Amino acid sequence: CGQLPCVCGGTTKYKKIVVKLGDAHKLELETEWTEKFQFGDRLVSAKELVEILFGQLPTFFNSSDDLRTQWENPKTRQSLLDQLEREGFAEDKLEMIRRVVKVDGHDLLKCDLYDVLEYLAYSTTPIERAKRVEIVKKDYVLKQKLQNQQFLLFILDYYERNGFKELAGENLKTFIQLKFHSMPDAMKYLGMKPAEIRQAYYDLQHEIYSVKIDKQAPVVPYTFDLESKGRMVADEG
Repeated sequence: CGQLPCVCGGTTKYKKIVVKLGDAHKLELETEWTEKFQFGDRLVSAKELVEILFGQLPTFFNSSDDLRTQWENPKTRQSLLDQLEREGFAEDKLEMIRRVVKVDGHDLLKCDLYDVLEYLAYSTTPIERAKRVEIVKKDYVLKQKLQNQQFLLFILDYYERNGFKELAGENLKTFIQLKFHSMPDAMKYLGMKPAEIRQAYYDLQHEIYSVKIDKQAPVVPYTFDLESKGRMVADEG
């Protein structure tokens, strides 16, 4: 409440704000009443910060595919984050935006910053890390050799729990040390050369960020067909 002593019982008050970013693109924010953020030499509200970022997003990527291509590679992902920071959007500000943006009443804390950027720019459906991991396991990892599966699942576990920073390029060495103790041991177990192991690491990230979920799956009407011996069949036309 801003008064000393406190007269509101110590309960933080929040307000919901709707930000219109386009003809068909509206965001819902939930922030403290008096919350302000430093941007350059001035203080701005969460609404103003989101609007500023939205206006500058086309300078960082020109399409959803361009964003994904940059984000799925550790080197270009870091370059993108560095560029955002130079323009005033350091990770702490992006994390703040992730905290206040609501999608259908839910926050994005279990999603990557990638989802926040894509949602702001293109109104796509954010995907939680657990869902990305679930789909990648089923559609990609379990189709690999058993030895490779175990290593990829090991990496996915860290990613799911801790986020995209676990997927930094320099962390591959750490994963190898934790799982195999040394590169020679990893090469022997996986049957791969160092360059192939690194490519597998990059390929996994490509799969993680290639996951897409439709906003609403089409509903196929069914009828109960007695002539088909009790099977349900899809209606035609």
